[in-house]
Amino acid sequence: MDERYRIFLRGTALSVVGTASAGIAGYLTRRILANGLELEEYAFFYSMQALLTMLFVLAKYGSSETVFFLLPGLKQKGHERFARQLFSFGCKYNLAVFAVISLGVALAVPLLQRFYFPMRTSAADILLFIPFLLICAMETFSFSALNAVKAFGGINVLKVLRALLMVGGMWALLRLWGCAGAIAGYILPGAVVTAAAIWILWRHHGFRLDPARTSNKVRREFFTAGGSFFILTLSYAAVSDLGTVVLTVVSTAEEVAIFNIALPVSMLVGALSAIPMALVPLAAEAFYRGDCLLVRRGIRLVAAGCALAAAAALPVFWLWGRKIIALLFDPEYADAQWSALLLVMAACFLIATQVHNGILNAVNHRKATLAITYPVIIPALILLPAASYFYGAIGTAATILLLTLAWAILSLRSLLRVLANAEANHGGNRLC
Repeated sequence: MDERYRIFLRGTALSVVGTASAGIAGYLTRRILANGLELEEYAFFYSMQALLTMLFVLAKYGSSETVFFLLPGLKQKGHERFARQLFSFGCKYNLAVFAVISLGVALAVPLLQRFYFPMRTSAADILLFIPFLLICAMETFSFSALNAVKAFGGINVLKVLRALLMVGGMWALLRLWGCAGAIAGYILPGAVVTAAAIWILWRHHGFRLDPARTSNKVRREFFTAGGSFFILTLSYAAVSDLGTVVLTVVSTAEEVAIFNIALPVSMLVGALSAIPMALVPLAAEAFYRGDCLLVRRGIRLVAAGCALAAAAALPVFWLWGRKIIALLFDPEYADAQWSALLLVMAACFLIATQVHNGILNAVNHRKATLAITYPVIIPALILLPAASYFYGAIGTAATILLLTLAWAILSLRSLLRVLANAEANHGGNRLC
């Protein structure tokens, strides 16, 4: 077997393990919290988590994606110094920006208690949650750098370790200190694996935080590339985390809790995205090799698989949805049946969208991915508040399903147009 494909298959297998462990851990932590906290405490936990996640997406400005996509090319071209400066500047940016935002959130605690949370909250619990911002930023950035240097083994060992520490820590600390213990158990594993990731990058790849002044060229490249990735990641956040934020503002704690019971069911489906995403580098290689027919076959396979999975979810949740929710969580939350169905279907279409966008980015068509994100972000900002206000969790889930379906169709259409243009430039042959 070709050495490139052997490395690719090994990396894919490790990615499946790491992604699956993250998805399972996401479900288990929500089950632990749903069974160990009061409904209002459970709603507070995920309202706060969703708010901080949205702030994280807005403030990181595509920094982790910039490192992921630019570092491999820089290293391949022998621009080691530029690559190290880019990594160092990304670290400085995340540390500075998220330290300031964390301080701002801390000062805004009284405002959050009055205008954001629909339930009674403890200022101490809100303050305890704030370090999640900086830890999440540095974890995502360092993991992206590990992916960029193809440290697949290290990053997926860290993902599994994080999942184990989080599930075990939340279970133990929740029993000791209630909601505050659950928050600590949720945040601390991220700090542990981030420290380990940064050590691996320094010890084995020579990346570190350099106090020297960063060149203007590096800063310009960082912000230029980050801008395009920022819009894309904002779109993903709009169909995953914005729902909880909007429900918190305009609805009740019960609706927030129901939505966040349904969400982890869809996360289990989303954990399978590592399998079709493995097609992205193969599709990019086929595109540059001139084999557009192979790319078309791959995307047809992904589209058919996602559509069939979404269709299969309908009878499953229609017949056994309440039993599934009761089995995974508690009979108390059986009303999450229909929200779970809609979010599972949305997760299926989102997988297809991620594959389409991944291929477009890999073949250097980032402008095409940007062009199809605005029709998702703008309607999301308009429709989600209205649906959440009038129809609660199920309205939010239905809106997310419509947005992800539209995004999947738009991204597929854009990718097919890119393939058609490539074929036209090569005499109309199926080999582009």
